[in-house]
Amino acid sequence: MLGFNKINRIVVVVEKYIKNSILFFLNIARIINEINNSNKIVNK
Repeated sequence: MLGFNKINRIVVVVEKYIKNSILFFLNIARIINEINNSNKIVNK
């Protein structure tokens, strides 16, 4: 049972890490998109 709890804790940490990574990349994508949009406005 002790081993299962350890594995469970690792899984939770990995899930949090993956969610944070996805949010981080989504934020970067949004920032890049904003920069591209503002560049289009400047070019016009």
